[in-house]
Amino acid sequence: MIIGIDGGGTKTEAVLGREDGTVLAYAAAGSTNPVDIGVHTAVERLNSLLKQLLCSCSCGENEISALYAGISGAAGRELSAQLRDGMAACLPHAERIICTSDALNAFYGELGGRDGVALIAGTGSSAFCVQQGQALQVGGWGYLIDDAGGGFWIGSSVLRAAFRAADGRGPETALRGLVQEKLALPLQEGIGRIYAGGKRYVASFAPLAFAAAGAGDTAAQAIVETAAVELALLLAACAQRFQAGGQIDCVLSGGLWRAPLLCTALKRQPGARGYRFVHASLPPVYGALTAAAACTGAVQQEEFRTRFSGSLAGFRAACDGQA
Repeated sequence: MIIGIDGGGTKTEAVLGREDGTVLAYAAAGSTNPVDIGVHTAVERLNSLLKQLLCSCSCGENEISALYAGISGAAGRELSAQLRDGMAACLPHAERIICTSDALNAFYGELGGRDGVALIAGTGSSAFCVQQGQALQVGGWGYLIDDAGGGFWIGSSVLRAAFRAADGRGPETALRGLVQEKLALPLQEGIGRIYAGGKRYVASFAPLAFAAAGAGDTAAQAIVETAAVELALLLAACAQRFQAGGQIDCVLSGGLWRAPLLCTALKRQPGARGYRFVHASLPPVYGALTAAAACTGAVQQEEFRTRFSGSLAGFRAACDGQA
């Protein structure tokens, strides 16, 4: 049996399944990003998920042949090794345990072993150029350095526009009223809540930019357009790694791609030319399970995808019902 884990900056999903794609157990938790919550806490949370999976289907840890974990913040060798070693303590008999960035989960789910680019726009933003099985990271260096175009960046831009409008330092914008409505407080009184909420709470204001932009607000439209420019810069940097000729496959992964305005704005950018965009049709944890199956030599046919999709739905619904 195999395990796939998708650890995002906000939510982590883990599945235990057969090599044919059938999901036997499912577990979910909050962020497992070691940069945000620390390696020790991330390992504890990951191992708690592993124990939940094993317990829920009465499976022994010696029955797990491979685990693939794509974790936000784990692109670097040191952090990925620390997480991998932590999980190995929970699964000492597993033949393969791989831990890398969550950016590749959706990519493997859609493109398998083909070359291409993964463009992530969730809480943060990043791109990965994948060629001959090797992945090169572009951007995504964290919100303190450069996550331009991601949810935190857009959310902070929304808040900045709202507060500047209130101060008289910026133009009036519908974002001012939308932010106040979300806070359920006067703007100035919401400062404590914003700072206490941290990165993910700030990112939760990003959808306000799309709502206001769609209604014609110029400040919001400028935020969406600038986000698209920044994301297209990631694509332009990746394109330099490919030889000229033919379209490059690009998998779009992350919650921000549910906003049609952002997708449309991205495709208008010069840096996006030459790409064939693919929206991930299944959750990123699917890609993690396919990668785990590949570690065992299993070949993923269409039946793998069908079995996964059909068997996961019930587990997720039950988990959401218990939340």
